[in-house]
Amino acid sequence: MKFMKTVLFIILGCLFPLVTVAQKSSTVKNYSFEELDLVFEQEDKPAVIFLHTQWCKYCKAMIEDTFTDKKVTAIMNQNFYYVPFDAESKEDVIFKNVKFSYKPTGHRTGIHEIAQELLSQNEDKSYPVLVLINKDLEILYQYSGFLDEQEVTKILTQFI
Repeated sequence: MKFMKTVLFIILGCLFPLVTVAQKSSTVKNYSFEELDLVFEQEDKPAVIFLHTQWCKYCKAMIEDTFTDKKVTAIMNQNFYYVPFDAESKEDVIFKNVKFSYKPTGHRTGIHEIAQELLSQNEDKSYPVLVLINKDLEILYQYSGFLDEQEVTKILTQFI
């Protein structure tokens, strides 16, 4: 009997962190650039484009923490189109009837043309980058660097 209680206690102890993590996180609806073409026609909301890379630890932290915060996800899902994009993606993207491709910049390095276009106003081309654009593709806001939940919430509420 004591053994069963111990086993049950261990199992519950292992499951508890999973339950609390699930309660803290929410999901932002993701759009691709191709989908953005269509949704811009349906409803006039700005797009939040999150440029990241696979190797960037700050990008990963924003994906796992900032963009799973309940307040951030609620604001984004209601008022924005969210487009996460790997700035080093080798996949072609058709956006506004223009084909954007990956462009090598050296040995095993490069940047996607759509990321390069969005970063054209930003001399600091470090990741992560948060870009807000309207349906006319005007850049409303751009920031390069890590942003926590409170900072993103403050930025987004300025554009509601």
